[in-house]
Amino acid sequence: MQDRPTKEMRLTRTATIEAANRYLVEQWMPFRNERFAVAPPDPLDAHRPLPPDIDLEALFAETDTRVVARDFTVRFKNRFWQLAAQDAETTGARPGSRVVVERRLSGELRFRRRDRYLAPEAMGTTRPAAPAPKPAKATAKPRPKPASVPTTLADDPRLAPRTTAVRVRKPTGAASHRDKRRASGTGPTPTVSASSVVAGEVSSHGGQSLPGRTGSARAASPRRLASAPARTHCSRPPG
Repeated sequence: MQDRPTKEMRLTRTATIEAANRYLVEQWMPFRNERFAVAPPDPLDAHRPLPPDIDLEALFAETDTRVVARDFTVRFKNRFWQLAAQDAETTGARPGSRVVVERRLSGELRFRRRDRYLAPEAMGTTRPAAPAPKPAKATAKPRPKPASVPTTLADDPRLAPRTTAVRVRKPTGAASHRDKRRASGTGPTPTVSASSVVAGEVSSHGGQSLPGRTGSARAASPRRLASAPARTHCSRPPG
């Protein structure tokens, strides 16, 4: 019985929806009721009335889900629909939220957010242009001026020379005792350089000049002075 109406409509050359509906009402339903109808034992109608809160148009509609864009638009069938600001506030349709699109049997499109219906405006096949940016306020705060740059190195406090305190160590007891012995003449033998010996005079620690060997010694040549040791020890003269 499932494919019999299709075969009979093909034989009668039914090619439109109006002709198919007319065939079902005028030929197919009377034939089916006459052959398969059975009289009920109780003639009372057991069908209940439809509750008023049930919308059959919404129940039998084809539904699709769309996501609200950042500009509060919904795209469906290559067309854009702009949501109203009041609908977005009352239904909570924010960018990223989902909206159900109902395609009803009558061809009507309805947009629904949960259990509330929206009334968007058709915008065509192109996305609406973004609003122009707001002009800047004339009472803007002035920018701070940059700090003055020093013209010379002396004007820059970061390049000023730093002073470092030097800590002077006090002489110990042994060092001061050694200085006293040298001043009194009982200390170690003073050292003299080769240049002073050649010149003929040696200064003692006490400040007295000592006679050199200038009579018997020849004048030292520059080569001798270069080969002479750096320091020469001499004994303290008698008396």
